[in-house]
Order: sequence, then structure tokens, then C-alpha cells
Amino acid sequence: MRITEDSILLENIYSYEKSINKEDLISISLHGPFHYLLDGYVVHNVGTICIQNCNNPFTIACINNTANLAVGFNGFEDSHGSCWIPISDCPSCSPTVSFIGTIAQVWIGTDCGNCPGDSGTTPIEDGDTQPVSAVCKIKLRRCDEITGLCPPPDIGGCTYPLDGVWVTLQSPAIIPCPYLGQVVTVDVPALGPGPDDDCCYQVTDISDKAVSNTTVIITSVSEDCTDCCTGASPSNTPTATPTPTPTTPVISYARYRAVKCCDETQFLDVQAPVFSPAGSTFVIANECYEIVSTGGAGGPQVNPNPEQDCKECKLLFPCSEPSPSQSPTPTPTPTPTITTTPTPTITPTRSIDYREITLYDCCTSILKKSILVPAVDAANIVSNNNVFLLIIVVITLIILEVMVLMDYLTFPIFLIVKNVMKKRLVVNFG
Repeated sequence: MRITEDSILLENIYSYEKSINKEDLISISLHGPFHYLLDGYVVHNVGTICIQNCNNPFTIACINNTANLAVGFNGFEDSHGSCWIPISDCPSCSPTVSFIGTIAQVWIGTDCGNCPGDSGTTPIEDGDTQPVSAVCKIKLRRCDEITGLCPPPDIGGCTYPLDGVWVTLQSPAIIPCPYLGQVVTVDVPALGPGPDDDCCYQVTDISDKAVSNTTVIITSVSEDCTDCCTGASPSNTPTATPTPTPTTPVISYARYRAVKCCDETQFLDVQAPVFSPAGSTFVIANECYEIVSTGGAGGPQVNPNPEQDCKECKLLFPCSEPSPSQSPTPTPTPTPTITTTPTPTITPTRSIDYREITLYDCCTSILKKSILVPAVDAANIVSNNNVFLLIIVVITLIILEVMVLMDYLTFPIFLIVKNVMKKRLVVNFG
């Protein structure tokens, strides 16, 4: 790809040359430290990509992207059947492990549901990952024994001094620990620059517990020995290239899920360019939407703005105020008619009238007493000569009289007590 003043040109590669002069290269940031600008051309080494295990989303690793993985476009299955998908560039993720297994096959799909066979439910086997803090120790094998494209030592090629040797990747390193099967070229800091720095080695074993012979710095990573050997010895004389014809870049789209900025309960499935980061926004019908994840059922094609979030988008396209809903007219509640209950007439209780009558004792007809009797009975009592018995507590009177005789009490006191202690008991014998 070539950048000109007016457009971006896509050109077929007819020849290339290897530049080791860092002054000729201008580093640019495109998902990693492997992209450069040279004479107007964007050139790059193999970049890195962050992957996530389908069975355990918390298992995340950063790998050298020799398999051409792309977010929302494909994924891979390791040698034990566990599926992985790319989720972002490495600077945008936080790896929890180092992937040291092998890629058995790459499959096309937007998410883990496209993983062949088990839809991503196969767990990771021991030996496919190691702790992200573990030391990266790899065993190397010379590539000229694997493919005839790599020059053997007897015709002026590499001497492969690290063949069959365990080495330790210097830390910290820009290039992540390679996984099994990848091919690397290395520098040995202890030996300094030399002709064997371009030797291609395949990684045949990885173990942080191995005994290492030396420390190395990985300078390049390839998918296999063929890629490494054919790229390590380019033609020193560039072949003339035809005049490039401006070509419209082909944009690959992937499925994404977006949320409405003004209503986080409404989601929309869309198609956006591959590598569209989460948090990018786009506008449909003057409504702002934000990319939240990959996947979904697909939908309209959009071109999200990665430099604008919901807050900034809503400044340009404010949320519309909801129309006030009309309150229903309340139905008047009928007032109940109060029926007066007549108060019952209380019949007054008739009072009893009494009448005083005089009684004479039956023995002497001298003593007389007055008593009260009901007025309605007075005439009957008098006409029938009813007899009434008056019982006086004579015992008390006897005691008092005896006490007087014994001079314990004076006569006036006797009279007072005698009058008080008398009780009347009226019995009507009818």
C-alpha cells in the first residue's frame, strides 16, 4: 500500500528489498510496533493481536499474528480442539496467559458460535498456555532441515549455531513469546551482530522449566520456514515495477452490536469495518449509537468514528425529549346519597311514687312508726290491714344497757349509741 498526496494506492508486490537503516524508516502506529513508512509505502513486519479463549473468556493472550487473524472476521482452533477468537490489538488488552500451543486450523466467522464442532465449549488443555509472568524458554530447530528453500551451511548459508538448543527470550521484549510451530530469527546479545542473525529456526518446544543455554532477542516471526527463508534473502536489485494504477481499497466488514446513546436499553446489530474498536460511534436517523461488542445478526453498514464517544456524539445530535403523554380525564366519582336513619324514641322509665303510712305495734297500739311504700300499694295495704314486722337488734341494746348498769358508760352516751345501732328490717307478710 502506498500513500500519496491525493490518495491511497494498492499495488501488487513484484520485488522488495530489506532495509536495515533505521534512518530510512518512520514508525507509525497500526496495531503494534511493526508498521513503518518507507518512501511513501506502508511496510510492516508481522504484528501482534490479542486473543480470547471461547470456553473461558477470562483467558486472554497476546500472540504474534502470523495466521492473519482479524477481529470479527475469523478465529482458530488449537491442537486440542479449544477455540480462540481475536478481540483487539495487544496494547488494548490485558493478557492473563501466554499461548504456547499450536494453531490447528483457522475458521471464518464473527464470534465463538462459528467455531466448528462444539461452538467453543472445549476447554484448554495443559501445555497450551503458561502464566503470563513465566519466563519464555524455547527450543530451536534449523529450517534448512525442514524445507529446501533455506540455504544449507555448505553453500554459504547460516551455520545454525542454535540448532537443538534451549534459549531464553530476553525480557522485557517487544515481540511476545512465540507459540509452537512459529519460525523466528534471533540475535544473541552475548555474541554481537554476525552472519547468523538471519538464520531461520522453528520453535519445537516451550517450557519455562527448561535449562537454557543463552539469552536471545527475537528479530522477526514467520508462519513457517518457507516464509522466513524466502523473505530473509531478497533480491538486492529491485525489479522495475509497472506504473501503479489507483485502486479503491476494499473494506472488509464484520458484525457488531451497538447501543443507542440516548437509551441504553435499545440495541442495534450492524456491519462495520473490521477492527472497529468498541466505543466508536455512528449516527442513524439523527440518533447516536455506540459499538459495544462484536457479533450479532448483522444489519446496515455503518462507518463508526473511533475518536468520538456517546457524550461527544450527543453534543452534535442531542437526545430528543419524549412527547408528554396526555393524562386521561378522571371520571367523576358519584357522591353517594346519605339516607337518614330515624333515631328510635327512647321511652323514659317511669319513676316510682312512694307514700308514707303510719304503723302501730300490735301489742300495745302505743308505738308507731312511719314507713314509705309504693303509692299504688298504699290503699291496698291500708284496706287489707297488712301486718309488718320490725326486727330490732336487741342484742346490741341489751349489751349497752348492761354496760350502763355497770357504770362503764354514762346515760347520754347510751342514748346516742342506742339510736345509731337500731336497724330496721321491714318484712311484708301480705
